[in-house]
Amino acid sequence: MHTFHETLGDNDHAVFDAGLLVAARDTHMRLSQEAVRENDNTSTRVTALQKWKVPWWLESKIETPWKLSDYRKLIAERLHAVLKKNHASRVDVVSDDTRRYVQHWAHVLLSEAMPLHVKYEHADTKKPYDADDMLIRSRQRIRETLTQKAIVAENNEHPLWERGEVKKTHGGGYYRLAKPTQNQYKLVEYVIGPNVNIDQELASRSSDIVREAVPELLGLETRHLMEFSTALRAQFTSMIAGRETFTPALQRDLLNCVMETWLQINPNIERKIDALREDTKPDPLSGEASAVLEAYVAPFVTQKNVAALERMIPLLGYHTLSACAFMNEAIADRALDLWNETSKLATLPQRTTDLVLLAYKIAYPNADAKPNGLRRFV
Repeated sequence: MHTFHETLGDNDHAVFDAGLLVAARDTHMRLSQEAVRENDNTSTRVTALQKWKVPWWLESKIETPWKLSDYRKLIAERLHAVLKKNHASRVDVVSDDTRRYVQHWAHVLLSEAMPLHVKYEHADTKKPYDADDMLIRSRQRIRETLTQKAIVAENNEHPLWERGEVKKTHGGGYYRLAKPTQNQYKLVEYVIGPNVNIDQELASRSSDIVREAVPELLGLETRHLMEFSTALRAQFTSMIAGRETFTPALQRDLLNCVMETWLQINPNIERKIDALREDTKPDPLSGEASAVLEAYVAPFVTQKNVAALERMIPLLGYHTLSACAFMNEAIADRALDLWNETSKLATLPQRTTDLVLLAYKIAYPNADAKPNGLRRFV
């Protein structure tokens, strides 16, 4: 079993990246559960959640103890050290204002590095998100302090959340804005310069500082990472390549692929369902799906019986995917409702959740949806 140093910064790049994956997934789960409990599906909340989204097919091989706050603290310390070493004669680096803003900068860098660390591809070009994208996007985010005259904290994961003034979105969600100080304005103006075209030009003080302070953010070391279902994902990608419209045959083939993937990544799922069949009478797989869900899942949601719900998750996953596969929209809608209600009470497996949502998108696509738009889910 791999051992790691207790202090995050003492570990090698591969351990750094594996731990970041674990920390991001835990954060996404926590924020998702908060969003469900608060019934907040506004674009602000969804966008904030997506920053920490780890794809269902990517996982760390090692257990690590760190949280995103540990990563943010390390990044802020390194940024501040580089500012003190190389830039102290030109900009304030010692005030509390500067230290607070560097925490925000660290948060921005961490969130903009995540697409690179989860192998994200640009939707239009299919080009992998890389270090150049990360450096440009983080500069754009830092520039918002000048253009919006505010430091934006999108959720309670942000280090300056408690300092901001609450603002509501049109959809009913909320975020916080903190008014920058003069020292913070000057710091931003200094680090995003000297080039004017910060949307395209990579040469900048901020890029140089980041490269020196946290080179781990600029590349992905996969030694301690693993990918699931590579063959089935390649098959899925091949089926949707160049397809502009959904046909019943394509939907059927894609849904079969999703179900096969679910069984593959849950090797004990059939044993768990068999155990439920032995302990539960009548057989929970022999009746109509809607009756099964109402008999074996809905009562535990109403009772808030977490232990019983967690035991029924394989059954709920099976019937939800089956309803999508048979394109029974009424049952699929009810199953998804129960899935969402269950998520407020129990921790649902992300891989199953993501495949359930993928199956629903295939079975009931939006009017303007195209098959090749599903690529980002696999």
